Amino acid sequence: MGAYIRFGRTEISAGFFFVLAVMMYLDTECIIIMFVISAAVHELAHVIVVKLAGGSIDRLLLKATGAEIKYEYPGVRTDASEVAICLVGPAANILLAVISATINTHLQSTELHTFAGVNLTLGLFNLLPVKMLDGGGVLRGLCRIVFGREVIILDVLHYGTIIVLLAICVVLALDYGFNLSLFLVATWMITGIFRENRT
Repeated sequence: MGAYIRFGRTEISAGFFFVLAVMMYLDTECIIIMFVISAAVHELAHVIVVKLAGGSIDRLLLKATGAEIKYEYPGVRTDASEVAICLVGPAANILLAVISATINTHLQSTELHTFAGVNLTLGLFNLLPVKMLDGGGVLRGLCRIVFGREVIILDVLHYGTIIVLLAICVVLALDYGFNLSLFLVATWMITGIFRENRT
């Protein structure tokens, strides 16, 4: 359990500040700023749909491995609303990527091109069928809607995707050397596995 700074319903870990500081120090092209903006749009989209579905935000956690929203409902939460909440974050990033790329066809801006790439990457990554990601939440909700329960394919896709991603991280590290972003992704996935097993 790490140290957290609390601002109302927002909790920020010391690890978040450390990772942010290191990445900003290493970042020479302002990509981290683009990523922060893209992540903020992603989380804001989740918050808006939670509110529209009648829920309320309990906590916003900012950790070294990313952001996490804890929300609650006064009544019964439906599987359809769960799917919508999970889908809207990646959809917002993909939409932002399309808008940025479209504008870039007229302006030919390197920054807009990079911003589109950051949003597309963030959106598609979050759609992977991993339980800690939005894609895992979408699959969970769809399984409950179609089968009435969670099925074994969720675990197969979850662990299979993590193994493939870890293998990619290892191959890239061997080919190109240590990379902080790859290290953070691998750490996030490994801690996610232990967290899932513990729960």
